[in-house]
Amino acid sequence: MTATPDIHIPATVITGESTFSPNFIRRLLISLSGIIAIDPDRDPVTWTEEWQMLQELFWSFKPTNPVEAVLAAHAVDAHHRSMQTGKRAAQPGLAHETMLRLHASANAARRAFHTTLHRLEKQQRQGAPAESQPIPIPLFTPSLPAPTLPSDNGFANRAARRAAAAIARKSARHSLNGK
Repeated sequence: MTATPDIHIPATVITGESTFSPNFIRRLLISLSGIIAIDPDRDPVTWTEEWQMLQELFWSFKPTNPVEAVLAAHAVDAHHRSMQTGKRAAQPGLAHETMLRLHASANAARRAFHTTLHRLEKQQRQGAPAESQPIPIPLFTPSLPAPTLPSDNGFANRAARRAAAAIARKSARHSLNGK
């Protein structure tokens, strides 16, 4: 195997000062290639297929800056780890406790994948330019009287005004009931 894995950067990906440098993405993907447990010297075809699958998953997240690229790499790692651990848990002949522990680890990795995916989506929404929302303009405006502001009844704060209003309502209710 060569010292560096074959890295594919889709033509639609823009690298430069406003996004991430080609060096950054190359180093990140080389690090990501290290999660593959297949020995490339023994089975280069399987290793290459696995590596192509991981790259395809990485680029499907459409990272546009270093933070998004790192989150995408974390999501790929969590997904790969959950699949590998789930595969190990399904092997015959494992002790029941070992199988349960491996299933729990696979589920934890799946949760990590979903958490990372949500963080990536949030990051991408924050980085995306805000779409302008249309302002509804009514076809006609009914002529309503201007709202009148309630008087403060001599009380400076809102809580005191509310308490005074509640006491006044209670007094009015009692006087109507003859009490």
